[in-house]
Amino acid sequence: MKDRLKIYSTKNLHQNLINKIIKLKSTHWKNNLSNQKKWFKKKLFKNDIHIILENKKILIGYVALRKRIFYYDNNVKYLNQILLFDTLIVRKQYRGNGYAEKLVKKTAKISDKLKTLMILSCKKEVLDFYIKLGWKKIYKKKLKILDDKSLNNFILIYKKNLNFKDKIFKKKINLYLNK
Repeated sequence: MKDRLKIYSTKNLHQNLINKIIKLKSTHWKNNLSNQKKWFKKKLFKNDIHIILENKKILIGYVALRKRIFYYDNNVKYLNQILLFDTLIVRKQYRGNGYAEKLVKKTAKISDKLKTLMILSCKKEVLDFYIKLGWKKIYKKKLKILDDKSLNNFILIYKKNLNFKDKIFKKKINLYLNK
């Protein structure tokens, strides 16, 4: 059977699949299942996007795109959607087979289709992986996260044909992670 990518919104995820996601996440992030469930309920909204990579009903990979809002130029009248790229994980025994790249490329297609920016926070060890796939580093002085201090690593941004000379990058971007 071939690997299959499936896309869901949070409101369309069934409990069995949520449990599979939480179990997969707990193999990488050292939170117990109870804390993973709490995080899932608190941080993921009904219209967030979940990309599932399966092979023979085995969840091999997962990534979430959290739909959030931002504004720039200190003008709250012009709220925009942004996708917060979150929780990329591939089951350990399937790593090294291009699955992470496949998931990231799918997120890029979704971002392109929605014509919206994506943003992610990552550690230095994986910075080159994302840059190779078209992500660009954004300086923290250009970004202010208004309601969450958890993004404390490198910040990358993606949009098809991204140009830092666009007016959006002339002023500080103000981002809400929990709205």
